[in-house]
Amino acid sequence: MAQPQTLFFRVQNVDDAAVEDYVRSHPDDYRPYASIVAAATAEGRFPAPRRGIGLYKSMEPGVWRINTGRVLRRNGAEATEPSQAEIEGREQTVALLNFFRCELPGFQNAELRDTATQIGVRETRRIDGDYELTLDDLRSGRSFPDVVALCGYPLDIHDPAGSGGGTGGDAPPTANIYQIPYTKTYRL
Repeated sequence: MAQPQTLFFRVQNVDDAAVEDYVRSHPDDYRPYASIVAAATAEGRFPAPRRGIGLYKSMEPGVWRINTGRVLRRNGAEATEPSQAEIEGREQTVALLNFFRCELPGFQNAELRDTATQIGVRETRRIDGDYELTLDDLRSGRSFPDVVALCGYPLDIHDPAGSGGGTGGDAPPTANIYQIPYTKTYRL
């Protein structure tokens, strides 16, 4: 199974102050509104397999980017699967917006502004290279003599069958920057 696919969308007419007040008053939430999502998930009312709301304030007042949809068990390398994922992602967007309006402080008057032009596919095929990076490589920021790329992002693997993964909460820590080598020209 591949990692889940995600359709970003933007909402407008959000009460920025209400969102910021809620987030500030709930410092233990893993992500914004995580406690509301957890309660709704336990009751079978949350429309996406996520543990919180991925939301990012834009420069425009009342406009927020949302990264909360999660389409599971679709293969981006198969001809018909991306189209099916698009449909599911857009259905999730509508369901999430309805949930936001009813449940999230600051989103009562939210409107869908737009969606991404296509669903984001995290992975399709994998390269079986000469060397496979280990978690110890990422944690230590190990140097390689044949480095071809640098990465400065946390380990970001999403559960292909559920709500786990991502860059926070239970993600293992990594060095601030780590290298990706070209080939295995050395011994471990």
